[in-house]
Amino acid sequence: MTVTLDEENVQQMAYLVSQEQRSWDEYTWMLAQEELRLGAACAMPKEDFRHGGLPKMVKIFPAKIQPSLNEEEVRKLAFEIAQRSPSLQDLHWFIAQRRCISDFILKQA
Repeated sequence: MTVTLDEENVQQMAYLVSQEQRSWDEYTWMLAQEELRLGAACAMPKEDFRHGGLPKMVKIFPAKIQPSLNEEEVRKLAFEIAQRSPSLQDLHWFIAQRRCISDFILKQA
């Protein structure tokens, strides 16, 4: 399944994410969770999917989405993300992109 990320939708979702009023560490953890949930299902772009922003089109295999996550894997990825020191705004945007993908997939099911 190919998902096209509409910038306006991502922007609205990023605003909603920002309104959750969480700490930078909590957003880092959330991004790690979203990433691990969708990362294995992403066929394109395969490389660099874990490193922040996504292109406008993403190819996803919905059957490969991880419904449950290993807390230790989330912790490791959250640490990797924290080492890159993304801004709070970037975290909002990256989480929003992944939530838009998830929402699109749910609507197709």
